Amino acid sequence: MKKKIAALGKFLLKTPWLVANNIFIAGLFVFFIAFIVSGFLFYKRIIATEEGESATPKSVLQIDGGNYGRFLNFRQEQGLIFNGTGCEFCRDIFNLPSPR
Repeated sequence: MKKKIAALGKFLLKTPWLVANNIFIAGLFVFFIAFIVSGFLFYKRIIATEEGESATPKSVLQIDGGNYGRFLNFRQEQGLIFNGTGCEFCRDIFNLPSPR
């Protein structure tokens, strides 16, 4: 048992040298592992969810007609206030006074 552990320890110590000597093969191995894992995740997240029923409803945002009408009225009132229709004698602060 001790010999097997010692042999495993020697192999693990030689592994970085083995990878460094065969860097091209090690790079291809890492690339293919990443390609396979990303393909699996893509299938799991995109393709498998399109095939099955989704847990989320199709239309999340639903607007009530009465509330939408009140909101439009509010926006029109705010537009009248901010566009200056109620302000007849307001000074325009963005125009410089004419020199006298």
